[in-house]
Amino acid sequence: MPPTDIVVPDVETQVKPVDCKLSRKDMRLLRYGNLCNNFAKLVVGLASSEKTVEIAEKHMKEMEKEMAELKRNAAEAAKRKKRSKAIASPDTETVEENRNSAHDEIARDPPVVITKGRPSFKRKNSGLQLKKPRPTKCSACNKTDHDARNCPIRMANPEKFPLLGLFQ
Repeated sequence: MPPTDIVVPDVETQVKPVDCKLSRKDMRLLRYGNLCNNFAKLVVGLASSEKTVEIAEKHMKEMEKEMAELKRNAAEAAKRKKRSKAIASPDTETVEENRNSAHDEIARDPPVVITKGRPSFKRKNSGLQLKKPRPTKCSACNKTDHDARNCPIRMANPEKFPLLGLFQ
């Protein structure tokens, strides 16, 4: 009987729906959830003593070895399949030429795509952008081609036209 201080959520095992086809990702998630639920139920009983923990660890190491062997066999099978495709091709020299030509190709720019939305030259301008700014005037001579700092009249007569606050 499991201890009362460890609570395992009572979750039903999920089954693959018969009427629809699941993607690889969904099938993997389904298997993962079911394994987690099953192992959670199993671990409650295994946590009761040191002996059961040792047994669990021994079996987990065996499972890891078996999974590594399974992955190694799958990788070797993929390599054999790839080699058999290369051997089965009628002209192996053309395969090598295709590989070399793929490396020699020059990367080109992607095709130009028209941007979405309103073109920038057709956008609606705000009131501040529609009104032209008022030209700045020289405070000494009231001309618009310069300001008071660069006024030739003020520079010629600094006693007559003092600049307040700019050079203090």
